[in-house]
Amino acid sequence: MKRWAGYVLLLIGLCIVALGVKPFNALVTPNIPVIADIDSLYLIIAGIVVMVVGGFILKIGGRGAKQLAEVPIYHGKNIVGYRRH
Repeated sequence: MKRWAGYVLLLIGLCIVALGVKPFNALVTPNIPVIADIDSLYLIIAGIVVMVVGGFILKIGGRGAKQLAEVPIYHGKNIVGYRRH
């Protein structure tokens, strides 16, 4: 569940960074005048911060996907079974 939130944050951060780039900003500014008031550098920094948070969530969310290790159960020198550890 956390993984999709990380991907969404990465996508939102990428869109915010794109708003800070001048060619894309020139296309969007006539439609959304609020963005014209914000400096491009602030948009790029905010987008990078959102992307870093999304990447951090993806890294944390990936821990549950690992397969459990199997440890052998010995009786003397013989292996009698395996236990998931």
